[in-house]
Amino acid sequence: MNKDSTSVGDYREVLYSYNSTYETLRFTAIFLSFIGWLGILAGTIIGVVMVYQPEAFMGWLRYFFNILNLPFNLALFFTRSLLIFIALPVFLGGLIIVAFGQLIRAIADQADNSGEMLAINKAQINANKF
Repeated sequence: MNKDSTSVGDYREVLYSYNSTYETLRFTAIFLSFIGWLGILAGTIIGVVMVYQPEAFMGWLRYFFNILNLPFNLALFFTRSLLIFIALPVFLGGLIIVAFGQLIRAIADQADNSGEMLAINKAQINANKF
């Protein structure tokens, strides 16, 4: 229980208590942001590997092009073009998930602050009655 005091206009101390009811929502937002950061990290790693060592990342593509008797340079071209379809969506999806996590946390903080302000106002009203 969070007990704080605040002074009112006539310098009396007013005690109030407020219990946060949004801890689960905050934990969910933090977990969601963590998953988003993992997506950003994965997208970055996939992109770097695809740019600098595409043949190591897409060994199956080399095997496929050998079966079809196509030149490997064509396989490298397709591998680098897959960067747009794999790494970029993973990276951008991670950014969006982090943004939603931050948005959820901001909403929970705003609701929590509103509840605490309500508790302070009720305590001030009750203190002014006496």
